[in-house]
Amino acid sequence: MSASLLRHILPYSRRRRRWPLQYSLLPLAILSLTVANSLDHSNNQFDPFPGDILTPYPEGRHGGTRTTREISSCQHTRWENRTVETFKVLTTPPSGDGKLKFKMHKYADVVARTPLRKRYAVGTITFIEDPYYTLSVLEPSRKGTCHQNSYYTTKATVLDTAANYEHGCRLAANGGYFTVSNGNCLGNIVSDGRLVKSANGVQNANFGIKEDGSIVVGYIPEEELHNQTNPFRQLVTGVIWLVRNGTNYVNESKIMECSDHEDTGPMDTFVNVISARSAIGHDDKGRVVLARVEGQTHVRGANLYEFADVLIKRGVVNAINLDGGGSNTLVQDGILLNYPSDHCDHESQYRCAREVSTVICVHDVQCLEPDCNNHGSCDMGACSCESPWTGDTCGSVNCSLTDCNGHGICMEGKRKYMYF
Repeated sequence: MSASLLRHILPYSRRRRRWPLQYSLLPLAILSLTVANSLDHSNNQFDPFPGDILTPYPEGRHGGTRTTREISSCQHTRWENRTVETFKVLTTPPSGDGKLKFKMHKYADVVARTPLRKRYAVGTITFIEDPYYTLSVLEPSRKGTCHQNSYYTTKATVLDTAANYEHGCRLAANGGYFTVSNGNCLGNIVSDGRLVKSANGVQNANFGIKEDGSIVVGYIPEEELHNQTNPFRQLVTGVIWLVRNGTNYVNESKIMECSDHEDTGPMDTFVNVISARSAIGHDDKGRVVLARVEGQTHVRGANLYEFADVLIKRGVVNAINLDGGGSNTLVQDGILLNYPSDHCDHESQYRCAREVSTVICVHDVQCLEPDCNNHGSCDMGACSCESPWTGDTCGSVNCSLTDCNGHGICMEGKRKYMYF
C-alpha cells in the first residue's frame, strides 16, 4: 500500500504530527492477518491436520495406551477408583404421540480476547428428551458396514445415513472417529443393542446408554462391553472426556488418552487447535445433549478447553468430544444445518459435507424391539401385537388365545409344535 494512499485513508493529527493510537496499531494488525492468511494449511509439511482431518493419533494407530486399571490408579483421588460416571434415565415409554421432543439453541460465546479483537465460538446445542427410546448409534449408510473384522468399510455422509435408516432420523450428527485411508470404524460401537465393534481394550472416552436406562460416560473396561446382564443399547467412542460431573476434564483426559505415556505433544496440539468441534453428553435432567461449534482448523472455531466451558455454561454434566474438523455435520429433517469446511470434489469453489463413519441418529419414539419380533407393529413407542402374541415386544404367546392350530401345545408362553 503506497504512502500517498495511506494519507488519503488514514487521518492523522496536525497538531502533534502523530498517528492516533488505533492507526499506529493498524499496520501491525494488517501484517498479522496477511501472514496468517498466507499460511497454506494444505501443505502437509507444516500442518499436523492436513485436509481438516482432526485427530491426535498417526494413521493406523488410534487410541490411548493406558488400561482402565492404570487410569483408575493415576486419576485424582476425588474420583476414587471410578473410570466412568453413570446417570439413570427413565425406561418407561413416554406418554403422548410418540414424536421426538427436543430443544435446539444457537449460541455465540466469546472464548478469547486480544487487544484488537474477540474470538467467538458459534454453534448449536440440542437437548433431547427420552433418549432411551429416541437415540441410536448408526453404522455408515446401513447395517454391516462397520463390523469387527472388516478392514475396508463404507463411509457415508450423515445425510445419506439418516435417509437410509429404516425408522427415520429427525436429527443426525457425525459420531466417532475412523481411519482416513480405508474408512475403518474406530472405538467401541453398539447400535440398537447390537455389538458392532470392540476397541479391544484401547481406552478413549465413551458415551453409551445401557439396558437399565443408565447413561454411561468415561473409560469402559473391555469386559463391561460384553456384559449380558445389563448390556449396552447404544455406545460410541470419541477422543477426550470434555466434562466430568460438571467440571472441565480436558487436562486430565488428555493425559489418559495420549498414545505415549511420556509424550503428550500431539495430544496437546489436538486439544489446543481451534477448529469445528462436536460432542455428546447429558444434563442433570437426563436429557442427551448434542453440541457443535462451527469452524475450520486453524481459522475459526474453538479448542477443547473452550468447548468444555461452553458446555458447562449450559448445564452439561458429562460429555465427550466426537470427531470434528471437516467431519462436523448436523442434519435436521434431511437439511444440512452447518457450513462444511471440505471443498467439493466436483466444484472446488463450493463446500460439501464429508463422508464419515458412525452417526448419532435422533428419531421418534421406538419400541424396545423396533420390529416387535415380527409379530406386531410399533405405535407411539409401544408394540401392538397380533393375536395370540403378547408382551412388551410381542415375544410371547397368550396360550388362552391359541390352540396352536391343532398341531401342538402352548407351553410357558411359547408355542410348541408337534410334527406328524
